[in-house]
Amino acid sequence: MHTYQSSRSFLSLPPEIRRMIYLKYFRALSIGRQPFRQSTNKNALAILQVCRLIYQEAEPLAIPNLWIKCHGNADVIDVLSKMSPVQITQLRYLRVWQFVVGFKLFSHDGDFESDLQGEDGPDDGLIEWVNQGVDREHMSSSSDGDDDAATEGVRYFHLGAVLGLFPGLQLDLLRVHSGVSGGPYTAIHTSHCFKSLIAADGYRRLWMDATTGDSDPWNEILSLKMWRHNIITRSHSCSNWRVRLQVPSYADYLVDKLRQNKEWESIQAGRIDLIVNEDRDESDSDSDSDVDLDREDTVALVIDRGDADIAVKRDGCPVLRCAYPHSRGSRSSKFYNEASDALRKLFRENSWDSIKVMDGFYDGAADSDHEGGTAYSEYWW
Repeated sequence: MHTYQSSRSFLSLPPEIRRMIYLKYFRALSIGRQPFRQSTNKNALAILQVCRLIYQEAEPLAIPNLWIKCHGNADVIDVLSKMSPVQITQLRYLRVWQFVVGFKLFSHDGDFESDLQGEDGPDDGLIEWVNQGVDREHMSSSSDGDDDAATEGVRYFHLGAVLGLFPGLQLDLLRVHSGVSGGPYTAIHTSHCFKSLIAADGYRRLWMDATTGDSDPWNEILSLKMWRHNIITRSHSCSNWRVRLQVPSYADYLVDKLRQNKEWESIQAGRIDLIVNEDRDESDSDSDSDVDLDREDTVALVIDRGDADIAVKRDGCPVLRCAYPHSRGSRSSKFYNEASDALRKLFRENSWDSIKVMDGFYDGAADSDHEGGTAYSEYWW
């Protein structure tokens, strides 16, 4: 009786007032899973079950204003797979604690050596890794045979590749945190995820936080080459793009070194702000008040893509690049193209529920405990 009377009182309000209330409610709401797969706000959308009229008024405002939280890249797939194509186009805010997801795409790994450094030359990503006499025979013999068999033909993918599986996705804000918070692979893991996102569509604004773990937050984040090849070339044709990078105070000497480089001014063209933690302007925190930008162990990178056409295209076919340890050599474009084609085929021909029970599927959750080494356990430097 009380609920009935309350709903009648609510519906007696003017429609514009009810709309303001819906918007305020949904914009303050986060649903999904946080780290360690703890469910949050199970009854958050109970408002849509009050009555038919409230549902009709409120439902169109829910998805565009909610924060959806996902713990891991497999969780992102799980959430988006449950949404209709129309709902995917409506989603605007996604927050992810990212780590790789793996799929068995091939029956075996084939001849690795025949595919080393193919026609495109070595990988020129964020991490420049030079093989200086790494003993591959010793590395392969040190791993357990059963483990090798279990991962034969498996390819791991970062968040940028996952976004490419969902045409129509066009987020206003993608918040990304490292799901790997310690260990020697933190920098590698975060760097490769960042590179996958730079190459991806599906978001207007990226806010990425990285924890330092047992090493730097990510590799070469303050290198001139990184900015030139991974951000400038991606954004040069779009207007109104901007980048803000906040680094820990202990890296202030790297910031000074970069600013003093003669190429820096022409490359960044006044669009890249480098902020040292202790010098951050409080007014530069935007509306994301839940982000602790003063922590010494975090690095925040914010990329605004301006007027770029950011929606994931239904007929587009960019390479969904898989993660691969450099200790096994740089891979050719053929290697990545084949993995990308196999991943698209897997999702085109199978449901998500059937994919999750296939041999070799890896949801990534163990990386929270094993420090991100699943895809990078053979990464040596």
